[in-house]
Amino acid sequence: MNRSFATLSLAIVLCAHAFLVTASAGPNAGGVLVVHAGDDVVYTTDHSGYCDVPGSPHACSSLDTNLPADPGRAQVWWVMACFPEESQPRVKAVEFGVQYDQQLLGVVDWGECDGFAFLGSDWPASGTGAAIVFAQTRTERVFPFYWFAGYVYGEEGFGFRLGEYPGHGGNFADDSSPGMIDPVAGYGVLGFGDHAGYLPCPGDAGACCLADGNCVSVDRASCAGTWLGSSVGCQDSPCGRGACCLSTGQCTLTDEADCSEQGGTYQGALTPCEPQPCVPEAGACCVQSSGCKIVSRAECEMLGGSFVWPGTVCDPAPCALPEYTLRADGTGQLPTIQAAINAADAGAVIHLADGTYRGHGNHDLDFGGKALTVRSLTGTPQSCVIDCESRGRGFVFDDGEGPESIVEGVTIAHGRAAEGGAVEIRSSGPRFSQCWFIENQAVYGGAIMSRTSTATFENCTFAQNHAEAGGAMNLIFGGLVEVRDCYFLENVALEGEGAGGSIAAYLDTDLAIQGCLFVGGDAREGGALWLHGPGLWNVTSSTIAANEAGLGGAIYHEALEQAQLTVDRSILAFNLGGAGLHCDGGEPQLSCVDIFGNEGGDYVGCIADQNGVRGNRSADPRFCDLAGGDYRLKPGSPCLPPLGGTVTNCPILGSEGRGCGALAPGATSLRSDPLTGNVQRRLVLGSVVPNPSFGEIEFSLEMAEAGRLRVELVDVTGRVVRVLVDDLVAAGSHRIQSLAQGGGERPLPAGVYYLRALDGRSIQQQKLVLVR
Repeated sequence: MNRSFATLSLAIVLCAHAFLVTASAGPNAGGVLVVHAGDDVVYTTDHSGYCDVPGSPHACSSLDTNLPADPGRAQVWWVMACFPEESQPRVKAVEFGVQYDQQLLGVVDWGECDGFAFLGSDWPASGTGAAIVFAQTRTERVFPFYWFAGYVYGEEGFGFRLGEYPGHGGNFADDSSPGMIDPVAGYGVLGFGDHAGYLPCPGDAGACCLADGNCVSVDRASCAGTWLGSSVGCQDSPCGRGACCLSTGQCTLTDEADCSEQGGTYQGALTPCEPQPCVPEAGACCVQSSGCKIVSRAECEMLGGSFVWPGTVCDPAPCALPEYTLRADGTGQLPTIQAAINAADAGAVIHLADGTYRGHGNHDLDFGGKALTVRSLTGTPQSCVIDCESRGRGFVFDDGEGPESIVEGVTIAHGRAAEGGAVEIRSSGPRFSQCWFIENQAVYGGAIMSRTSTATFENCTFAQNHAEAGGAMNLIFGGLVEVRDCYFLENVALEGEGAGGSIAAYLDTDLAIQGCLFVGGDAREGGALWLHGPGLWNVTSSTIAANEAGLGGAIYHEALEQAQLTVDRSILAFNLGGAGLHCDGGEPQLSCVDIFGNEGGDYVGCIADQNGVRGNRSADPRFCDLAGGDYRLKPGSPCLPPLGGTVTNCPILGSEGRGCGALAPGATSLRSDPLTGNVQRRLVLGSVVPNPSFGEIEFSLEMAEAGRLRVELVDVTGRVVRVLVDDLVAAGSHRIQSLAQGGGERPLPAGVYYLRALDGRSIQQQKLVLVR
């Protein structure tokens, strides 16, 4: 049972359980916290048995501290408590924290093995902590008490570090009365890939930096230099780093440049984090009962208040303002979007002036359960951008927010997370209006991940988002998601599950789509939509055209139990790969639907008998400019009701309306194209020529900034079959000629492939056909 209770130190937790705590050495002295890997454990959402660690290790030295950097596969690891051989531990509670690079690791699930947990704010984000109180006193010398599951991004090695609960410390407590506190004597590191893990078994040594800059591994008493703690190993080359104090009061070992980037204060090279050198910076705290106070963040949370930001003051009173206006350079009423959210009371409106909002406090934004509105000041999403810089997502809603929690008129770009690259929604129901979601990526839900939620999206645009399931949206575990008058452009789900180029909805999630345009989606199953029952799904007055998938060029439908798909007043046309609508069980109900020109067939399979009934038809919809992407209907289109009425009682079909008047410059439809707006695209991959090709190809690339570029050739299963470019590339435009096959390598079979370009933050791809 997880409980968000960020302000409790271990002593307070124990007092809540009627214990008095003393500081003298107790039975848990010398105990350490280490991480044990579970490479042979398959992650599932069924958590039963997760704390039955394979092999049941009984000695610290037998624990495994490394996992492979294996992108796309969920991996599991445990936090273990280990005590000296001669000890007789009696552990009633423990507190600890975690540190890791959230650009390289996405933690997607976690839980305690026994008792209950008091979790710090944003747990388990890097730099947060937790306190665990066990239901029964633990007396084993080695035992697991917490587990994590997560995804690795890329193949770069890195470490997942245990440490102190920021602002509170790291301690064990026993079950005596008065109780005794014993500090954790050492902290382990889980290494991913080629990054070595660290296993500080009880009595083991830690990093000691000598005057000549060398590092030796000894215990604290034997260190003839600067002791950096048992949680630090010499393999991490720590002697060129020093303590960095973040605004939260957390201390982390890093170099001066990285400390500055995190907004911290560098304490100097070789300064240790043990003992804790950082004092949380005070700022304005809004307390509902007593107004504004100047206290630290931790003190503010203990008072039940909302901490505004370090350094903020109470005059003018930040807690009383119903509206805030922010600027991207931090010179508005408050320096960041999160600072304004923290300060705001229910009903407040936070206006964002045009600009690009980046850095700490401007991504991973959390409403904290408040009914607030965050909106663009000018109402132009292309000019008001939250750029996540691949360092997290834009927003997370997991505190029961409802439809009065609103995001309006902003762009969320370049988000990256395991679930929900731009937005994660759990058991909540926020509303998004006139928002753009551009070039976000995740394993599940390139832009949106919704679990058991009732979110609403109105007049939004989703362009070039990537995921393994749900290129733009992944909807799971119940709830109703409404998507009205939205535009889906070139969203992709080709790797892994390859389900739903734009939307994947499954496991009892209901979906209502009205007035939407789906174009250029690409997946293995369901070029636009992948629907897996049970669930109720309704598609009304929508156009699904020029998408591609092996099964279901437009829609893949698999009905289980009480699943039902209804499609009404819609067009499914010119989709590639499989049939326009593919069924695996169940029979969708169609009325006033035009299905035409789909590569794998139109009224085939489960809907073979629905052509010509209830207003259904198979006729060229006569789009104004199919090649140019104008999906409005020409006069005389069979998708328009005839003059004087209609014998089929069908109104106009599709989402784009009638008439072929002039479009706005650069627009692909009546809706403006986000890719021609002010959103900076980090990576642009041009068309491949010739296409089809006998092997020699040419293509253009544009890099917004210098960095490593990798260009791969991928087959339809998502397997990389050729690496064409893997090098540091300067910013600007490039023209690249390459051999897609040949060049001394075994020729590839003729068929469909994808040319995929990655710069570490963005992914772009183009279809390529190889012929013999």
